Amino acid sequence: MTSYSNSKHLFLDSCVLIYFLEGHELFGRQAKKIMEKVESGDMKASISALTIMELLTGPYRCKNELLALEYHALLYYFPNLQIVDINLDIAVDAARIRGTYGIATPDSLLLATALQVKADAFITSDKSLSKFKELNISLLS
Repeated sequence: MTSYSNSKHLFLDSCVLIYFLEGHELFGRQAKKIMEKVESGDMKASISALTIMELLTGPYRCKNELLALEYHALLYYFPNLQIVDINLDIAVDAARIRGTYGIATPDSLLLATALQVKADAFITSDKSLSKFKELNISLLS
């Protein structure tokens, strides 16, 4: 686990965007700082299409289609933020990660996507992902 401060290309775990969008009490400020650096172009970031699904589930569950649309539009048009589709190569690598490290399927897909886009750091609050040594896993503190 290392810092992401010198990174130029971050991969954001879904939780980072949830903390940012919902103003999480513990991690909201740090998530906002990361997103400000991405917005300004100091860093670029990538997320998975899986993250979009995870973010929109809550608003749809609450039957708040307007909020779902706002989240979707914000992330789709967010400067310096790339949304990466899951493809066959990512699925195969995610299977390798899941089989090798015992990491859950959604997290394996995110880690495989981060590897594919050659991210410098994977930002998360999930301490269990620190066992994945193929990427710089950086925990929100």
